[in-house]
Amino acid sequence: MNKHSSASQHSRSALSIYFYHHSYAFRQGLRHLSKNPLSSLLTIAVLSITLVLPSGLLLILSNGKTLTQQMKTGASISVYVQPIASKAQIQTLQTDIKAMSDLAQVNYVSADDGLKMFGESTGLSNILDTIGKNPLPAVFIVMPRDQNPMLLNKMVTQLTALPNVATVKLDLQWVERLSALIQLLQRFTYGLAFVLGLAVLLIVGNTIRLAVQHYHQEIEVIKLVGGTDRFIRRPFLYSGLLYGLASGLFAAVIISFFIDWLQGPIVHLATLYNSQFKLQGFNFEDVISLLAISVTLGFFGSWLAVAGKLQKIQPE
Repeated sequence: MNKHSSASQHSRSALSIYFYHHSYAFRQGLRHLSKNPLSSLLTIAVLSITLVLPSGLLLILSNGKTLTQQMKTGASISVYVQPIASKAQIQTLQTDIKAMSDLAQVNYVSADDGLKMFGESTGLSNILDTIGKNPLPAVFIVMPRDQNPMLLNKMVTQLTALPNVATVKLDLQWVERLSALIQLLQRFTYGLAFVLGLAVLLIVGNTIRLAVQHYHQEIEVIKLVGGTDRFIRRPFLYSGLLYGLASGLFAAVIISFFIDWLQGPIVHLATLYNSQFKLQGFNFEDVISLLAISVTLGFFGSWLAVAGKLQKIQPE
């Protein structure tokens, strides 16, 4: 019983010592930052701006992907009828189109209805009334059930082969081009994020290296009284963590402000296109991910700076 109690006390003692050392290191790391607040704020500002660029681009691209997905769900195929087609031929064509599989809906817009809709949407009804011949063809608006691009292209080929069809237009094509452009920009952003991540490592590393030089004499004294490199390194690692945490938080705030600033014009533009699209800002998981990345970069940047520097500092 005494041995068990002694082991338990020893375990609690070791745990309390462990937390004491880390608490002391955290306070020392905070002291490093607060000793020169202006320099620390400038460093945090630079790190925040460095993190804002790739994070903001990825967030905007994520919104772009959401927008293209919403557009894909409403993709339609416009089948333009030959102007010389008779009513009987148009009815036969309508029957042939409806007989195709995987169609959710088929709407017919006559040439007269199309001209009327065009006049109402453009405000040129009075001018169009003076035109002797209607230049618009009749059109079938086909809504596919499956939005798979390969199946849509196959359906376009089938519709083009039908008699009395002038042209077939897939309204999804420009959305696919936009999606491809977003994928290209996303890959570019990943490369940019990697380069700027290295920049964060270098900025934190250089800042911590200067801090080590500033505390050169203090480090020599600690080594004289038996302080280990691990004990000396720990406060600087906490300084790097604090730099990363503060810059990540500031970056999240800047991006949120930027999204709110753009929200009004984006909503107005979407309304003009009869869309309910809104920019989505950072959610809780996104903020945690950004903080995790910034803290990790701050930690490794400080670790790389301190690892080789402490070995060169030896008491005389």
